[in-house]
Amino acid sequence: MAEFPLTNTAQEVDDAIQAVVDAPNNSITSGSNELVTAGTIHQEITTLDESNLDSGFLVTEAEGIASNDTDTQIPTCAAVKDYSDNSKASLGTYSSVGTSGTAASDGFLVVSGSSSAGITLTAIVDGETFTQAYDFTSGTKTFTMTLPVASGMSWSVSGGTARFISLS
Repeated sequence: MAEFPLTNTAQEVDDAIQAVVDAPNNSITSGSNELVTAGTIHQEITTLDESNLDSGFLVTEAEGIASNDTDTQIPTCAAVKDYSDNSKASLGTYSSVGTSGTAASDGFLVVSGSSSAGITLTAIVDGETFTQAYDFTSGTKTFTMTLPVASGMSWSVSGGTARFISLS
């Protein structure tokens, strides 16, 4: 069994115990060596807001996320929403593109067709074949297949018409 010799006096031990019993139930201050209670820690956490944080720790909407590319800051909800609202990809308009071609920009190939007795839509994009077959017995229905296409990829379609929407 290990031995731990005590070098403190009875008064020093009593003072240490009393410091725990009488731990202050007040705010935590920077650099303090006082003991604090669980209640004090809880109070500090539940009252935490931006005024308790160091200047520059939060990135606000006015400051903008794009100009604050660091791993030491946290953006506010308003900053994230503003960034998201203003960073959406701009989509162009649909344009009819025939049954084959080469994409001039990144975008989506939209293949659609209508039938009253079933339809098979086929698209070949950069050598990869995509097929959707639809069978039904009543009424005329329209079906659509949408595929991402990178700039420079060749494509062809059958069973329907093709439109292209550019991402630029």
